[in-house]
Amino acid sequence: MAEYKHVKKANKKKASTNPINYYNTRVEPDDFVNDVSELAKIGNDGYLTDTKKCIYIPIKEVEGYYRIEGIPKHNDLTEGKAYSKFELLQAYRFNGNFKASLSYVLANHMDTDWPYIMVVDDFYKIIYKQNDWGIKERKLQGYKKEAIKLLEGKEGLDRTAQRHFEGFIMMPDNKDYKPVVDGYFNMYQPFPHTELAAKVTNDDISYTLDFMRHVFGEQFELGLDYMKILYENPKQMLPILVLVSSERHTGKTSFLDYISILFGPNYAQLVAADLMGDFNAHYAGANIIGVDESLVDKVHAVERVKSLVTSRRLMVNDKYIKAYTIPFYGKLIMTSNKVTDFMKVDQKEIRFWVRRLKPFGKIDPKFFERLKEEIPYFLTYLENRKAPEHKSRMVFSPEDIRNNELIDVMDESKSSLCKDIEIRMEEFMLEDADLKEVHATVTDINNAWYQNNNTITLNYIRKVLKEEMELEPTEPTYYEKHLLGRTGSLSSTPYQTSTGRYYTFKRSRFCVGQNRGAEPIIMDDDEEVPF
Repeated sequence: MAEYKHVKKANKKKASTNPINYYNTRVEPDDFVNDVSELAKIGNDGYLTDTKKCIYIPIKEVEGYYRIEGIPKHNDLTEGKAYSKFELLQAYRFNGNFKASLSYVLANHMDTDWPYIMVVDDFYKIIYKQNDWGIKERKLQGYKKEAIKLLEGKEGLDRTAQRHFEGFIMMPDNKDYKPVVDGYFNMYQPFPHTELAAKVTNDDISYTLDFMRHVFGEQFELGLDYMKILYENPKQMLPILVLVSSERHTGKTSFLDYISILFGPNYAQLVAADLMGDFNAHYAGANIIGVDESLVDKVHAVERVKSLVTSRRLMVNDKYIKAYTIPFYGKLIMTSNKVTDFMKVDQKEIRFWVRRLKPFGKIDPKFFERLKEEIPYFLTYLENRKAPEHKSRMVFSPEDIRNNELIDVMDESKSSLCKDIEIRMEEFMLEDADLKEVHATVTDINNAWYQNNNTITLNYIRKVLKEEMELEPTEPTYYEKHLLGRTGSLSSTPYQTSTGRYYTFKRSRFCVGQNRGAEPIIMDDDEEVPF
């Protein structure tokens, strides 16, 4: 506790603003118990019990100090010695970290209304404003040291220096929010809603459930699992949810608005170009990022989007502020009127979940008002819902989120040559019903279909076969040259033969209807949605 004694002596003349003295003399015992009981529990004997360290602290305060009893196992504490509340807070809650304890007291017990903070050696003013849905959001505005001194005087600058943090951190939690984590200022903000402490029926959230059915369709249960994870486990990695439709009034943007109402300041909405900009502070502190009406057509932009949902750290670049790195747990929700070509998605991609929405039926003018009223009920409903099985690092298995919409996007993302080879191969196979597979070398393909096309080279064909079709050639061997016809004019005569490194194209893959993930979902165009 050497650091404690040093600070206490150094701040003797300013005891009224000393966080240590403040905590020891002005924080109520019940509040102290709540502070140090994060990793402990209160037993039936009236003791605050840390079962992991076998430490017992009597609740009753004796002359401003608490005495350790039982068998101590904490390196910084000695049995029989009396300790102040701040010393116990430092030992138990922050593992002996003095600065983290100091920051916690400043942020949670004193000067909570003081608008200025100091992070490392930069100064900020905390500003609150309401968003379009009436939810309070916190903004950090960079301030110069001289400006604070000018506005608040030297005492104001000293007061700001006391609210000092080691840096920024991103630690999302919608149930047990902490403004300060180990001395770092938490960029995540408090969840704006509270669960309802009562039994919830489907009738209580009928409007919300109807909206979820509209968005997630036949994957409705999967959609509820997705919403439960967003709320209960904001650190969990999830696939990129993409809502597409070429029609108007389908609810794509409405879903983003609902997420904004639900998660408040921890949601950020961008346009695709924002993801490629030099500055990212406007979404670095967000847990959910919405990208409305997006079209991502550049290769480096596609890679930026995909890496955003799998990165666990983010370098934050803000104007006039030194860059810093924080943990990052961002989830991405995109909307687009480009149904199949909003982005290139390769055949192996497992990070996208695409939902194609149909237009609303009858639209209720109180649409968002009703959804907002049901939020406390919906949170309780999600809380009581069984946790989904984790089948991958993104919870859902590739098979769970692979649907016809995603396959359409993957098909559209193929190169023109890949699509052309598939079409030609399908037509060739349909001419011979008995042909189960086709053998052809790169040269066979070129000579049969692209001999007069100077833009298509043998190397380009080989690249498409390997990277897009994922085909590998055999070792040099004897084979039938299917693409170059038979030795005679009759269909019963054999194919020409040769030796080479040929590829095998199976009928089951290249004929129509053989390469779909599931049967198409047929929905009634006359069906009305009750909102």
